[in-house]
Amino acid sequence: MFAVLEPNFTRANAVKITGDLCEELKRLEIDYAFSERYRQGAEIFDAKVLPEEELYEKSDLVIAIGGDGSIIRSAKYAAIREKPVLGINAGQVAFMAGLEANELSLLRSLIDGDYSVDGRMMLNANIEKNGETIFSAHCLNDAVFARGGEIYLTEVAVECDGVPVNTYRSDGIVLATPTGSTAYSFAAGGPVAEPTLECMILTPISPYSMSSRCIIFSSDSHIIVRPSNQNRALYFSADGEASVKIPEDGSVSVKKCSHYANFIRIKNERFWNILDNKIEK
Repeated sequence: MFAVLEPNFTRANAVKITGDLCEELKRLEIDYAFSERYRQGAEIFDAKVLPEEELYEKSDLVIAIGGDGSIIRSAKYAAIREKPVLGINAGQVAFMAGLEANELSLLRSLIDGDYSVDGRMMLNANIEKNGETIFSAHCLNDAVFARGGEIYLTEVAVECDGVPVNTYRSDGIVLATPTGSTAYSFAAGGPVAEPTLECMILTPISPYSMSSRCIIFSSDSHIIVRPSNQNRALYFSADGEASVKIPEDGSVSVKKCSHYANFIRIKNERFWNILDNKIEK
């Protein structure tokens, strides 16, 4: 068995957890290496470093060490290469983590085959202008459309399968996957969905309306989002990454992605138990 290690060393305890992980993998005789992106960290642990394509080609799984953001980035990258991901929590909430830092002894289950793999739906979002795609992104949690630094309501027009849905006067909207239903969408008042479902959840952000409600679309839906007021800028962000301004005469096409993010689950935890433990009441 061969694992790709992707640690987020900006986390205060990630170096120690990565060191403990390396020791446990050696004990279990699981080979591992870092990609060239993590060369500096790999030197700390006297670990192998390989070119990214070669590394992913020979790997069986990816182990991401960090919080939800780090695990999501690794999962999206691995999904395109059809590799499963195991997240180890070096952050705070880390919904996506399969193991906590004090549970590394459970890694033996990888050798024993005593684990399951959850396939999670993703979204593909393309910013389009004059019929051409000028920016593309995959979203595991959500596609967020929001105003910039200016303090005013923006206006977001949404259509589904060619039919107008609504124009939202709000701070923006969140278009989430079931996995992302416990992230920004949840904070904005959206519903919680069991993460292995397949649908798209639209949640307005602070809408200036008494009738704006969350909408759940089929996973086969084709959603178009565009700014409806040329004087109110609208920005797009995938999974909290750097935002991109949508051109005044542009739009964003959102569909279900053909790739799935596959998460290794070693512990026999149900989603509702994780939800109860991770979110403060």
